[in-house]
Amino acid sequence: MKKFIAVKFKVWRQICNKAEGTFEEFNLEKVSVNISILEALDQLNEKLIIEGSRPITFDHDCREGICGSCGFIVNGQPHGPRNGTTTCQLYMRNFNDNDEIVIEPWQAKSFPIVQDLSVNR
Repeated sequence: MKKFIAVKFKVWRQICNKAEGTFEEFNLEKVSVNISILEALDQLNEKLIIEGSRPITFDHDCREGICGSCGFIVNGQPHGPRNGTTTCQLYMRNFNDNDEIVIEPWQAKSFPIVQDLSVNR
């Protein structure tokens, strides 16, 4: 079994609720299959900061599968491809090497976007 994979993230970026948003693509090499998708986004944000780019905003509180604050849409499914799993408990081992992972916020009138993947719940 592979210990690391490379992935392409296609992430919804929106500076604020009044601005238009769009998807941006990011490549991330050498992602451990033993980390959660949130930890992979942390890894991507570290890379973006080093490059001088704005990091991706996303909600997360407990990272233990309890609070639900990390919820967003992964590949068109709420919380991702594993039923009964919160986003923070979605591990990279559920994806294949060179997969494209599309991440977007809950886009609903009752949950206006604050920034990127973060919504006002």
